[in-house]
Amino acid sequence: MDKKEEKKAAVTEEPEEEVKKPLDKFFELKKNLVLLEKASNDKDFKMTATLTKSLKRLRKLFELPDVVLALSFYLPDLFMRLQLPTQPTEVPKDTKLEEFLHCTSARSDDIMVHPETQLFLYDLLLMKLIDDGDYKTAKEFGDFIFARLKNVNLRTLDHLGAKAMYFIAVANEK
Repeated sequence: MDKKEEKKAAVTEEPEEEVKKPLDKFFELKKNLVLLEKASNDKDFKMTATLTKSLKRLRKLFELPDVVLALSFYLPDLFMRLQLPTQPTEVPKDTKLEEFLHCTSARSDDIMVHPETQLFLYDLLLMKLIDDGDYKTAKEFGDFIFARLKNVNLRTLDHLGAKAMYFIAVANEK
């Protein structure tokens, strides 16, 4: 058997297609936050720029109550201060919140130490507030984001900050 025939045989003997698992939006969010944490530790602004693009996909996956649930878990102090009119998504009765969000409390504290991960969550919440037409809350939250951005000068925040500034402008325009 010559090399061409061996390649053809190898191609035809590939395993069957893998069964795709349903897309879990909270797992996708955690994956992006973990990658942002790594980019923050490595000071990799190119990675944060790439991850900013995933906000578009997450925006389609999440509803506002889902984002509020993520905010209440990852940043509970901010959630309490904001007093959003939207209630978080109900967690199924047979699962714990940590299992539902694919993250332990200790790990979420480690992830949220970095301003990049916080700003990523802020951007997602701001987008969903605008999508749901809650412009008053979006403007107030936009002012909070602007104040936070003003105090931080990191190159890794450039793209996430630009996205936030865009949505702050959209919220103030309405």
